Amino acid sequence: MSKTMEIAVADMHCASCVVSIQEALMRLPGMSEVEVNIANGTVLVTYDEAVLALPEIKKRINDIGYNVIEHTSEHREHEHGVDHGLLATVKLSVSMVSTIILVMGSMTNLLPIFAYGWLQLIIATPVQWWAGFEFYRRAWQALKYGRATMDTLIVLGTSMAYGYSAGVVLFREYWSYYAIETHLYFEVSAAIITFVLLGNYLEMLARQRASGAIEQLMNLQPQQAVVWRNNAWKQIAIDQVHVGDRLLVHPGQQIPVDGVIVKGTAVIDESMVTGESVPVTKKAGNLVIGATINSVTSFEMEAQKIGSETMLARIIELVKRAQASKPPIQKLVDVIAGYFVPTVVILALLSGIIWFLWGPEPAYLHALTIMVAVLIIACPCALGLATPIAVIVGVGRAAAQGILIKDARALELAGKISTVVMDKTGTLTQGRQQVQQFVMVDGIDGILKSMGIAVDSESASMLIRSIIHGMAEYSLHPASRALVEHFASSSTKVELQQAEAIAGMGTKALYKGLTVLIGSQQLMEQEGVTVVPGVIIDVEGWATQAMTPVFVAINRTLLAYAGLVDKVRDDAHQAVLELDKHRIAVIMLTGDNQTTAKVVANSLGIKHFFARVLPQDKESMVRSIKQKKSGVVAMVGDGINDAPALAAADIGIAIVGGTDIALEAASIALMRPSLTLIPFLIALSRATMRVVWQNLGWAFFYNVALIPVAMGILYPWFGITLNPMLAGAAMAFSSLSVVLNAIRLRAIKI
Repeated sequence: MSKTMEIAVADMHCASCVVSIQEALMRLPGMSEVEVNIANGTVLVTYDEAVLALPEIKKRINDIGYNVIEHTSEHREHEHGVDHGLLATVKLSVSMVSTIILVMGSMTNLLPIFAYGWLQLIIATPVQWWAGFEFYRRAWQALKYGRATMDTLIVLGTSMAYGYSAGVVLFREYWSYYAIETHLYFEVSAAIITFVLLGNYLEMLARQRASGAIEQLMNLQPQQAVVWRNNAWKQIAIDQVHVGDRLLVHPGQQIPVDGVIVKGTAVIDESMVTGESVPVTKKAGNLVIGATINSVTSFEMEAQKIGSETMLARIIELVKRAQASKPPIQKLVDVIAGYFVPTVVILALLSGIIWFLWGPEPAYLHALTIMVAVLIIACPCALGLATPIAVIVGVGRAAAQGILIKDARALELAGKISTVVMDKTGTLTQGRQQVQQFVMVDGIDGILKSMGIAVDSESASMLIRSIIHGMAEYSLHPASRALVEHFASSSTKVELQQAEAIAGMGTKALYKGLTVLIGSQQLMEQEGVTVVPGVIIDVEGWATQAMTPVFVAINRTLLAYAGLVDKVRDDAHQAVLELDKHRIAVIMLTGDNQTTAKVVANSLGIKHFFARVLPQDKESMVRSIKQKKSGVVAMVGDGINDAPALAAADIGIAIVGGTDIALEAASIALMRPSLTLIPFLIALSRATMRVVWQNLGWAFFYNVALIPVAMGILYPWFGITLNPMLAGAAMAFSSLSVVLNAIRLRAIKI
């Protein structure tokens, strides 16, 4: 059985770390997929439980030089974070102080005592072997698996500088005897380690800020609940609440879990989950979402979903998965990173050999300096962070607006949308239809008597209403809900047999052996029911008012018909206008007749629409549109009835409601029914991908431009070489600049 798990991993810093972990884990039997995200420190693995166990996966990660963080509880996770941060702070502080002393000591005019080198060796050694120990450990573990990483470059570069300097101090008489010119590079090795540690520390702080969306969502989770136990209200921990428990929620309190109101009314602020700032009024029978806030009066509710099943828990998991996923562009970066470090090592060796053979005297010192500079300047930290840090911030900002993005691929594709296909009912309209007109044919009592049902005119009217009410209860279509609400107070219970919903058209049942139909004109035509000219004239008049007709027939005889109105969403017209400004085509699909569809489309400014489209035909319609249109085609629907069409589109966007996430078929979910979120999503995607390309451009430019400089290409003309200390500083700055550029997405105007 396939299982997907997220593992928190410390000490990942660069693109080569990603490749090392992926290759090591993919060698395990039963492993099917590995997604590594250095920006949020996670590894997402999909594996066969029958073949591979989670402890084996964690052991392999530890074996190759990285540390798996065990989350035994929220407290333990926080505690580990504090300890790790404290140790990083201490190491950085010691390294910085030591480096400052060593740099000052290298200027012997200021501190003559340092000229002998022993004091420099004593100060530099803890920096090299204590503060920098993790670099050695990870480099060695990677080497055992035949991999070279950023740590390999740091270890090679700093070890060469430190090792040579230690040799000079320890064997000073040898160098003096042969009159070989020497120089100490302790400050270089210490400065490089310090700059790397500083860069990692600043990255850690910036990543925490970038991942703020997850932290904010987790902080929303309530910790206590008031539950009815043993004939009294008791306050208990949230993890002790069970499905079916009766809960009391006071004004100002968070709703503990997902459930339904059983007593009282409430005005609820759902902004933290849906992004909607306007409070929502709820009454008995309405669903409520855990973590949202009750504003006005107390109410009682029944718990329906707890723990990982609540909407908030599912949102947190979804955002985590999205932030850990990779857009297609990152795949190319990972491939490049796999060859990058070995190539750099080769370039460093070639540079050293060339400078040793043809460089100025002392040639070996120049060769050593060049090799160290090349190794350090080429550390691919920025390359590894360029994409994932932007994805983390982009997905987080989307979640704050009530947009849940399932994976990074959807985030990348959203900015390339050229056509948006929208279902009408429940998407462009509110999905809450109301009966505007209801007409029964003349002489209905006589028609019923001819069928063997002896009723007077008043009883006939009651019977038809009761049949409509009874049959509509068998369908979840918005039109059926409208009929149930309209006829609930003017009907009685009737016995129906073999009731069945006919997708997209209506309902069919038996009443006292007679076939009863309720539904669209298509259903009537399909079942051979004659719709007389007078009725057609009425229905055509309704169509000009955007009313949808529903017909009622018994034994192929039309007995009644109703006109239903579904109001257009308040922001639908604005959303269409914004999409049109971006030159994105909008196409409407509806099961309504041509006239009604045209009225709705014209009112919204939609130029292209298809009428009388059944739910089962939407998928083929979307596929047809994809073949005819260039670019990315998105389908927007309610996420339930439109599931096949959502899956068929390049991007499926589901508008969800209540506690129904409906994300299996959709790539993206809008947690509140606001169509203006779609233009926002497209603009956010484009802004995120701009940042990704900026980051990648900077990372590649940094390496392509500065590696030749580090190799000494400018020396023959300008006499310029790159000091290894400056290389270390530039490497740290490069990584930090990528992170800071991505954080701009949190505040950039969209």
